[in-house]
Amino acid sequence: METMTAADTAFAEENTPKDPPPHSEIFSTAFADAFIHLRRYERDFILEHSEQKLVCKYEIVIAEKSREEAIYIVASGNLRVEKIRTAPSGEVKHVELGHLGPGAVFGEMSFLTTDGAEATISASEATEILYIKSALIKTLMDTVGGFDGRFYRSLATLLSDQLRSKNNRVAWH
Repeated sequence: METMTAADTAFAEENTPKDPPPHSEIFSTAFADAFIHLRRYERDFILEHSEQKLVCKYEIVIAEKSREEAIYIVASGNLRVEKIRTAPSGEVKHVELGHLGPGAVFGEMSFLTTDGAEATISASEATEILYIKSALIKTLMDTVGGFDGRFYRSLATLLSDQLRSKNNRVAWH
């Protein structure tokens, strides 16, 4: 168990909300599951300082190759993940890669690499998402001792779990 420094304790006391953040329970649960290695006060602080957004059906949340500055969590609804390809004939094809439902985290790969998005993510129906700005995460990395290690360990665990889940769905021939 990692001990908290005096600075961490002061940060926690100063920034822990007196009442729970106003976000829905799915945000809190999904965020805690995805960022399991963060301390509770760090998760509460991030949730308190992030934004909720309602996305309309067909609205694009992230466009392929765009450089996003956030990590997202789906609270309710469903998002479609697709790549858009142009055939030699000039025909544009939408290749569906999957769907993201409640509790899904996305935008984490772009956060890690600062590359453009690998796919387009759009709403299949009205969807509520939590939007966590990268600047908030980077500020915490600069000001809270050990936060960066706990955050990156959480992302590594999340990505490993996602890869393991996808591998388990592959049909071996």
